[in-house]
This record gives sequence, structure tokens and C-alpha cells, in this order.
Amino acid sequence: MNCSMRMRWLLRKARPVETLDRDWETTGNLMRRLREQGITVPLTDALIATVAKRNGIAVLTADDHFRHLGVDVYAPSDDH
Repeated sequence: MNCSMRMRWLLRKARPVETLDRDWETTGNLMRRLREQGITVPLTDALIATVAKRNGIAVLTADDHFRHLGVDVYAPSDDH
């Protein structure tokens, strides 16, 4: 299966997940801990990682920020 076909297959399997109020507090704490280590990540990436971890799912991304966020990542380039 080529990369384009694999991506379409993955996107068809994707399902929305709910963001809970507690996710925002968890995200803030995560960002504070990272800043204390000299690491800055976008709020959106931190929130996505928080929700993904709570749901036990990996994040499909090519964004390097996620390596700091303690979440499983599936990068499109992993197929090559």
C-alpha cells in the first residue's frame, strides 16, 4: 500500500474524541513542566497529546513537538 493510500485508510479510521474540562488543567501542568525544562510547545499540541494519552491513542503527525509530550506518535514517514 503506497503512502497516499495508507493515509486515506488511516483518516477513514480516525474518530473524534471529546475534550474534557480536566484536559485543560492537565495541559497547563504539562506545559509548565516542559517550560521548566526549557521546552516550549504550542498549546494545541499539548492539548492534543493530553487528550490522546487519556484515550490511549497515538497521534498521527509529522510534528517534532510531540516527542516531548509523552504520547505515542505515528509519523507518516514511518511507512518508508
